[in-house]
Amino acid sequence: VMLGRLQQAGHRVVTDASEADVLVVTTCAFIDSAKQESVDAILEAAREKETGRARRLVVTGCLAQRYDEELRKEIPEIDATLGTGQVTDVVRAVDGEATSLGEIEPPTWVYDHHAPRVLSTPPWLAYVKISEGCDYTCSFCIIPTLRGRHRSRHVEDILAEARRLAEGGAREIVLVAQDSTRFGLDHGIRDGLAYLLRRLGRIEGIRWIRVMYAYPQTLTDPVLEAMASQEKEVKYVDIPLQHATEPVLKRKKRPTGRGNLLGMIERIRARVSHPLEGVTVAAHYGCHALRPGHVVQLDDPLAPTIFESLIAAIGATPVDWSLHIAGAIFVVIVGSLTLTYSLSHDSDYLYVFALVLLAAAALLHSRPWLVAV
Repeated sequence: VMLGRLQQAGHRVVTDASEADVLVVTTCAFIDSAKQESVDAILEAAREKETGRARRLVVTGCLAQRYDEELRKEIPEIDATLGTGQVTDVVRAVDGEATSLGEIEPPTWVYDHHAPRVLSTPPWLAYVKISEGCDYTCSFCIIPTLRGRHRSRHVEDILAEARRLAEGGAREIVLVAQDSTRFGLDHGIRDGLAYLLRRLGRIEGIRWIRVMYAYPQTLTDPVLEAMASQEKEVKYVDIPLQHATEPVLKRKKRPTGRGNLLGMIERIRARVSHPLEGVTVAAHYGCHALRPGHVVQLDDPLAPTIFESLIAAIGATPVDWSLHIAGAIFVVIVGSLTLTYSLSHDSDYLYVFALVLLAAAALLHSRPWLVAV
């Protein structure tokens, strides 16, 4: 949407920073690695501004929303900042105004189909945001602070955008939100996502509809039935389970318990005949880190079996740790002997073979921490 507004105002978008007169850096602040990546990108842009042709640096997004004052103080090369609710001000910021967040308040902005857009995806694929924000107060998550309370777009507005995208060649529509299955509740519509999916399924030109970021609490039977019955709906479920032990779920302030999660997965399997694909479950049996430096030991005596129950419900096959470790040790021994022999006899073929074996050992050693579907 920002790119669309800039183009509409007469600006030309370039992909090479060295060709730009104004640098716009969009940031993320959800997890530490994302924050660091965002800071690195800002510093790189600041260096480009000092040495290249760029005369202005604008920083937008979640990092600016959360650390506006700190960013301006530590990186004086920044000329303007925009929070997550100031998308419409991007032209002002690029044109020379020293925009800032001022008194930071939760954003309320959400775009509509009249907003100009420049797709950064291949022409056959388009993301459509159906809502913004989140009403949950999970202890580990800052999304409500960065994005505000949950607010849905109107169904007809989304349909108008989807029709325009289909006319432009989009064949797959990916519906995104911070909590997609809560769609419509703020407008008084129960199971609004189910209604939206059925309406989207009637649009000519669209072949696939994919829903991202479903929430366990609001993944209701009508929504599942719409996913299962709609021919264009991709039989794919993207759900953040977070954990499966009651103590950790309570500390995380998740509104769903272990029994709810298991029951939800069974309801999915009962309605969607296609197998769940592309699911990976990371199993941490003994303890769980809620935040850096703070590890909680699980008191639940059933902790070792809980993830196994989830895995079985999903239809995954747990990895046998002992076989992988034994296999890795065997391959390391053979690889090391082969490497020693190849070096002493100056054999390039054996040397390469030994490296392949050692790489295979590393892969075998890493697999026990994953569960393959």
